[in-house]
Amino acid sequence: MKENVKSGQALRMPAYGAECLLFGALLAYGNRLQVLGDGFYTEVTTKQWFLLACLELFEAPPTLGEVAGAMGCSHQNAKQLALKLAQKGYVLLRRDAADARRTRVLPGPAAAALRENYRQKQQAFMQALFAGVPQKDIKAALDVIAKLDENMRAMQEGET
Repeated sequence: MKENVKSGQALRMPAYGAECLLFGALLAYGNRLQVLGDGFYTEVTTKQWFLLACLELFEAPPTLGEVAGAMGCSHQNAKQLALKLAQKGYVLLRRDAADARRTRVLPGPAAAALRENYRQKQQAFMQALFAGVPQKDIKAALDVIAKLDENMRAMQEGET
């Protein structure tokens, strides 16, 4: 492994362009965030927490497909996460009243307790993670991610 990777310095890959470097960095940071997150909660994994967080994006209880879309994962992946969360009481899975083929995901009784129990620790985690990063840089990063998301959706739909 190159020394600059081990030391945490800014990565330099002369054989690749900035786009490839950013692509790799996003993958690496995703892995590192998952490891940090998995050590954060003792009750749920990072991906399970993310499913719970995504439920808050919807005004009405979402379907498994809608949850999968919000998470950026497959329906099957969201279903497996939801089933594990349901076993622990963090979500309730209910058949849709209008279409029995659809399953809706609702926060379970344990979800609110989890959120409340970790509220202060979660705030401290976010402060530590974003320490020294100005709000304008966070906004710029969100703008780039939004454009990448738009491009990925177009690629998935075969537009590019």
